[in-house]
Amino acid sequence: FLLCSGIRRLSRGFCVWTLIALLTRCTKNIQIIEPGFVFVLGYLSYLTAEMLSLSAILSIVFCGMCCQKYINANMDEKSVTTVRYVMKVFANGSETIIFVFLGISAIDKTLWVWNTGFILLTLLFIFVYRIIGVFVLTWILNRFRLVPLEVIDQAIMSYGGLRGAVAYGLAMMLDENKIKEKNLMVCTTLIVVYFT
Repeated sequence: FLLCSGIRRLSRGFCVWTLIALLTRCTKNIQIIEPGFVFVLGYLSYLTAEMLSLSAILSIVFCGMCCQKYINANMDEKSVTTVRYVMKVFANGSETIIFVFLGISAIDKTLWVWNTGFILLTLLFIFVYRIIGVFVLTWILNRFRLVPLEVIDQAIMSYGGLRGAVAYGLAMMLDENKIKEKNLMVCTTLIVVYFT
């Protein structure tokens, strides 16, 4: 089931990537619309996966990975530069919006339900399991790599890989009628975001 579900999610990104590759190959005379194809059809990958109740994030990530490798060869250098800088603007803008939203939520007194034991245990388990996951996976990876990852790299990956925006979004989506401790979850997630 998991394999079939993953293949369905990736297939949406693959289909859109193929369409973008074909369209950018035919736009040598009209180079001004090449970045538009990349943005609009990349978003189409996200929307179709969302409409089909599949993982839209996985679909757009796979589409983007394929686009970066193959579409750059089809597009004009100016179009590639345009896409690169517009993506940086979108990424920085999105990150700013997320942090503004987190900052505004942090001053909402109704969200702060403090339970020191729960918060400390959550932080402890997050760090412990992240460290275990990174060190075990890099140990396995290092057995097959020509240049193994150093311990300092693994430590940076352990701490740097902790992200809270997705956890915060999930905590905010909890239904208060079904989960009475929603505000405790949101408060704990905010603390995790501040620590990481």
